[in-house]
Amino acid sequence: MLGYSREQALGRHFAWLFPVDEVQRGESERVLRMASVNSFHQWEGACLRKDHSRFRAWVGILAVRRPLGRLRRFTVITRQLGGEAS
Repeated sequence: MLGYSREQALGRHFAWLFPVDEVQRGESERVLRMASVNSFHQWEGACLRKDHSRFRAWVGILAVRRPLGRLRRFTVITRQLGGEAS
């Protein structure tokens, strides 16, 4: 769906899914903060593929924590909705 291999996708910062204008407005960081505070956050909006085409998606972000509660990483689940995003 995104056009990246597993090796290209694992470990990348979450912001690469967002259109540039949304990253510049801080939207990707806001979404990660919400997931960190609430352990899970979901949203719907435009995402980018490797070829830079946009698509509408549902995205769920899970904050994965170590046994004592310290944040370890985020797991991101992306599901395409409908057709191309505008």
